[in-house]
Amino acid sequence: MKGSLFLKPWPLKLWLLLLVAAVVVPMSTLTGFVVWQARGAVRARAEDQLLHQARANAIAVDAEFQKVETGLRALAASAALARGDMDAVEGEMRSLSRQAGGTTIVLAAADGRKMLCTCWPAGERRPDATVRPGLAPLVASRRAEVDNMAVLPDTGRPAATVVVPAAGPRDDSADLSFFAALPEGRLAALLAAAGTGGDGATATVLDRAGVVAARTRDEAAFLGTRLALPTGSVGDRPDGDGVVHTAAGEGAESLAFARAPRSGYTVVIAVPRAAFQAPLDGAVVRVVAVSGVFLVVGGALAALLARRFRGELRRATWAGPSGNAVLQEADELGRSVAEAAAAREEATAGLAASEHRFRALAEAGALAIWRSDAAGGMLKGRGWDALTGQTRAEINGTGWLAAVHPEDRAATVAAWSVARAARQPASTEFRVRTAAGPWRWVRARGVPVATKDGEGTAEWIGVIEDIHARRQAEEALAEREARLRLAVEAGNLATWAYDVRRDEGARVGWPGESLLSPGGDGFRFEGWVQQLHPDDRAILRDAFRDMKSGARTRYAAEFRVRRRPPAEGWAWVSSSGAVVERDPQTGAPLRIAGVSRDVSEQREAEARRALLAREVDHRAKNLLAVVQSVLRLTPRGRPEEFAAAVERRVAALARAHTLLAERGWAAAELGAVAARELGGLPPGVAGLEGPPAALVASAVQPVAMAIHELATNAAKHGALSVPEGRVSLRWRLDPGTGTLRITWAESGGPPVVAPPKRRGFGSRMIEATLEGQLGGCLSLHWDGGGLRAEIALPVARVLASDAEPGAEATEFALAGGK
Repeated sequence: MKGSLFLKPWPLKLWLLLLVAAVVVPMSTLTGFVVWQARGAVRARAEDQLLHQARANAIAVDAEFQKVETGLRALAASAALARGDMDAVEGEMRSLSRQAGGTTIVLAAADGRKMLCTCWPAGERRPDATVRPGLAPLVASRRAEVDNMAVLPDTGRPAATVVVPAAGPRDDSADLSFFAALPEGRLAALLAAAGTGGDGATATVLDRAGVVAARTRDEAAFLGTRLALPTGSVGDRPDGDGVVHTAAGEGAESLAFARAPRSGYTVVIAVPRAAFQAPLDGAVVRVVAVSGVFLVVGGALAALLARRFRGELRRATWAGPSGNAVLQEADELGRSVAEAAAAREEATAGLAASEHRFRALAEAGALAIWRSDAAGGMLKGRGWDALTGQTRAEINGTGWLAAVHPEDRAATVAAWSVARAARQPASTEFRVRTAAGPWRWVRARGVPVATKDGEGTAEWIGVIEDIHARRQAEEALAEREARLRLAVEAGNLATWAYDVRRDEGARVGWPGESLLSPGGDGFRFEGWVQQLHPDDRAILRDAFRDMKSGARTRYAAEFRVRRRPPAEGWAWVSSSGAVVERDPQTGAPLRIAGVSRDVSEQREAEARRALLAREVDHRAKNLLAVVQSVLRLTPRGRPEEFAAAVERRVAALARAHTLLAERGWAAAELGAVAARELGGLPPGVAGLEGPPAALVASAVQPVAMAIHELATNAAKHGALSVPEGRVSLRWRLDPGTGTLRITWAESGGPPVVAPPKRRGFGSRMIEATLEGQLGGCLSLHWDGGGLRAEIALPVARVLASDAEPGAEATEFALAGGK
């Protein structure tokens, strides 16, 4: 046993090697563990970013379908469709198609017949055209839905179709539906605009059957084909979201799946495994490099310390024969070794705590990990140099702010200052200039580390997270919502939603808030109903009762709503709604939503058209009755004279009719009527004078015929039969008797010897029109200079209500004409 290894003293060199191993082995083990943990954390963060991007794209796809559905719902609520005006409906469809970038829109009946299509020439109807067989059940089901991909007969290309039902015209019992086919490339452009496609990534949209609906690369080759998905993909997951990795080798990919919640379509983002693995490998290489440096430096220091120990021991051995110096140096060496061991243990513990802290931060998915002093000066920024391209020296202090976007620096510094003053965790978002050049949104979070006594802040540590995809998705969503709001306001629409269980509703719309119902800040159902016209409240109550009971799933109605003060009266509103959410257990309606549109102008226009049509009909019947009287009373002895007389009298009626039409069938000035009838006379022959007097529509034609007959008689027998003859027409209002007095006087004509013995057609016509129709009276006087006719008409029957009895007389100039 004398030669045993355990009894034989070991040489000093062996002990020194064991000392080096005692330092290097723990450091190597710790470094390997940190490398493994860091690689897993970076991989998890990369998968989370890829899945977040897929979810954002799925939301964008749903928003695009929702935008098309909103446009179709506006068409479904069209007043033109309700009254069966298909030409107007076609115009609205083509307008929406242009706004939607050329989207093909079709109106079809429940049996599948196409009634209108924007891909046909304007005005064309094809009675034998039908929708594709797959769409006919959807049209008949009366549901708003996004269909799977299918080949369109009109284009021969596959497309996704949005179907929205609409009530048929009032005189047609058939139900109608609108459906729109998204143009090819629409969804692919949406994905590209969202930033999908970098680093070799390919984004694909699949319908519910797994058929390709859009693709950012080679879309024409893949559109309409079924995509074979790997095992463990979206089809095997309840929520439809996840990340899978295909087997290693050529063509290996990392796939992120996200299902759109409303349409059921799926967004798949495929990234080559090489591109996905590159950040992981880069992170591992950086950690291995740092760890290697630590190992090399630690080993070198241990070897240098070993050499130093050996030299000092030798010197202590050679100190003198007494051995005192040897013991003294040995004691000093022992103390040095103990102090070195204690320092090593403290350094190892600090390194382990530091690595544990940074490992925890790395697992949180950070792009960079930073540390600053209590005053906020940057001390260290691991990963910041790779992100921004700044050197380590440029980062220190406040140098890191040079990489922050100029517009975000002030807000970032202010948030950082507030957090330091309050010693509370800080969180702020800003843009940084990346090493590649573009700006990228990041979020910086930091927490204070208290001093040992807990009275102050020793330092700050934090992480930098990449939120660029989320910010882009939020900005894109905000922009789409703004565009939708503008479209709603431009169309004078209001959108509303009603929670059945809580009896709470909300509305967005009504530019200027011109109506009281439903309330913009929230409303109860009865509060909504109370603002309706009493005669129309039952319409809304019955509709909501039927939807709550399940008797129907949608409604469309028009009713009157009280205007918001200071405006008075009622406004007509066209409203349509549908059940959009149900209890998954009982099927009971939970949420009802819809749109409303102020159709007061259309209602008023329709009323005016109806009134005008009745007035025109009435005037036309009166005109035909007068023409019939003219034909009966005009002498027929000479055909030529008979034809000429009838033609002149019908022309007088036509002139009065035209004047009424120009004035909107409301009223016409007496001066304008006389000027129109006497406009064909030479200048200076006739004179007109009188105050403004607006004749009602029923008095215009009789007065015009009377003036025409007086002028015709003067041209045949009176003053207008000779060149030097003159006529004058004067009128005045007599307030005392409520009479309009008109005087026709001739002068310069052939001398009147005696009044005519026979009453001609003219005098009978004047008496019939003025006395029979207007309740007036006519008196004729034959003075020596010619005829003077006195006409008295009751103001209440011949003048409009706004006539001014005391108005001053005015001379009227004759307008040329027939």
